[in-house]
Amino acid sequence: MINICNRVAGWNAARYDREYNHDLAIALLREEYRETIDAVEQVDALDGLCDSIYVALGVLWKCNIPTDQWELDEKEAVKFVESLVGPHIQPVFLIGAVIDACECDSEFPVALAMHAIVLLARAQMALMLPPEAHIEALNIVCDANDLKSVMKTPSH
Repeated sequence: MINICNRVAGWNAARYDREYNHDLAIALLREEYRETIDAVEQVDALDGLCDSIYVALGVLWKCNIPTDQWELDEKEAVKFVESLVGPHIQPVFLIGAVIDACECDSEFPVALAMHAIVLLARAQMALMLPPEAHIEALNIVCDANDLKSVMKTPSH
């Protein structure tokens, strides 16, 4: 995952200023969430999950959170996700709840939300693919994004 994080950071750095736009982050996350839950084919759901991870990692980069803080935030997110996940709830549906909390509660930590989205998306991927295929799928999304032209644009 470190390689994926570095690729996402590099992709964002080449295209955007490093400033967090809350409304844009929520809109992008909602778009990927809808793509995931509206998917008819498993490959489309997988693409939405990978894109959700990509966007969440990009948001963490834009928030300029030091990488040494990521591990602490991720540990907190693991506890948070474990408190949410139950035997009758697929992880993908909790992504929407985390987006809602991040959007509606100004006190909800953005870093916690982004790490939780990454963990929930990966948990959903685990129901679809063997573990070794998760990183491969994420690398495919990174490769596809790397083919997009590089033009620095305002973050909004």
